[in-house]
Amino acid sequence: MTTTQPIAPHSTFAVLAEVAGRRVRQDDTFGEQNHPDGTGPEVTLTGLSRLAADAAHTARFTTEMARAEDRLTWLHILREEVYEALAEAVPTDLRDELLDVAATAWSGSRPSTAAPPLPTWGEPVDVWPDDEFGGLDFLTGTHEVIHLEQAGVPLFVSDTRLRHRKTLPRAIAPVAYDSGGFTQLQKHGDWDSVPARAYVARVRRYRDEIGHMLWASPQDWMCEDAIIRGGWHGGKWFHGTKLSVARHQFLTVVNAIELRSLAPELPWRLVLQGRTPDDYCRHADLYARFGIDVTAEPLVCVGSVCRLQSTALAGQILRAVRRYGVPRIHGFGFKTLGLIKHHAYIDSADSLAWSDDARRLGHPTRDCPRPHVKNCANHLHYLLSWRAAMAEKLRHRLPEQTALWDEDGGPAAA
Repeated sequence: MTTTQPIAPHSTFAVLAEVAGRRVRQDDTFGEQNHPDGTGPEVTLTGLSRLAADAAHTARFTTEMARAEDRLTWLHILREEVYEALAEAVPTDLRDELLDVAATAWSGSRPSTAAPPLPTWGEPVDVWPDDEFGGLDFLTGTHEVIHLEQAGVPLFVSDTRLRHRKTLPRAIAPVAYDSGGFTQLQKHGDWDSVPARAYVARVRRYRDEIGHMLWASPQDWMCEDAIIRGGWHGGKWFHGTKLSVARHQFLTVVNAIELRSLAPELPWRLVLQGRTPDDYCRHADLYARFGIDVTAEPLVCVGSVCRLQSTALAGQILRAVRRYGVPRIHGFGFKTLGLIKHHAYIDSADSLAWSDDARRLGHPTRDCPRPHVKNCANHLHYLLSWRAAMAEKLRHRLPEQTALWDEDGGPAAA
């Protein structure tokens, strides 16, 4: 495990995340801005008709007088820091003064009461009903909302399927929620149309009205080439974020902090993103710099691997995350072969592969209750039969699969 000194306690890094979000929006609105500083002791401050050096001197005197007379306010302190920054011409000293301004502004804006401690994120409200998948917590993905009140098995449902519904079903089994990030970034290239506060309000509603909530995904930024570069991939058009992997990782951390600050009572799960095993470790380090230890999380999701799951790279990524110290890993969007090949390295997974299988079959099954339809891609009976068949496959493969790799992640000796 790599250890990194946190840059701030919880009460401060939540605000740092908000500031980072504002900076992202500024860049999106105005683009990169490069202007002269325009500061210095001889600069005349517009509206005051005074030199910056004189204004700074007066502000310091006023602050000391207010402190001596026991009437000091944040206004006195912030005004002093601002004028001292305006009077500074040396770039390195100006930077120090501006950092003082930012720190003072944060101190003046925070609540008078201490921030609550970070909760233990998301002890699930439900236990898993049995061990049908041989130790793997398996969530069957579905885009049919009615399945929540019919399936009776743990499900994985996207916010995109629920957000516009006036009434919600009542779940009869555990359910986790996907933010719909892949679709959002594919179509729009950003999260601007889905504000974090609105997403939080919906997840609270799902918890209260649907019930049996396990956890919810953040509004993370996948790092697949199609998401970043855009264009046609696999017959689908991608908008493209045109950002770097590092930027995607940073924005994922910012959103995780924002969601946990807005709704600390909800069981949000962190997501690690990247392209290479080292990328995922660097992302874990970035969380640590913001005061979040991924090795202390009850479950960490690994993103951007569902299209790699048939490759050796997927296994290398999962093993790197495990070696970093993450105790429990969730794999997003695993297909049948990916589950069989890599389930030894994950503790939890979701899959909508049953629907793809039914669509490829091209016709309804013999036991389909609606034989006139084209296929069973939306049908509960196919979901349940596919799930049972997958459970059987994984139960038989678990001992064999685990033995394929030694404790260092290399091939086991014959």
